[in-house]
Amino acid sequence: MAAGKTCTRCKWWKPIEMFGLDAKRPDNRNPVCKPCCRSVNALSRARVIPISERSRQIRERIIRESRLPVLRQALANLKSRLEART
Repeated sequence: MAAGKTCTRCKWWKPIEMFGLDAKRPDNRNPVCKPCCRSVNALSRARVIPISERSRQIRERIIRESRLPVLRQALANLKSRLEART
């Protein structure tokens, strides 16, 4: 029988070459096969994008709201200058 092991994620037996290296393990191999690792990483990356987008939206809203009083004051000053001219 060829050297191999069972992936802890998909539960399939696969040749040892299908598992990445992991020096912390007794057999020096990752317990999850490379294809499963790729799918987990892809899912993780896909979840990061909406979180980043949401963070960007929140940051823009905070900036917009913090500038609003300053913009209102500037508009009031401009109106008073225009009224003073007439």
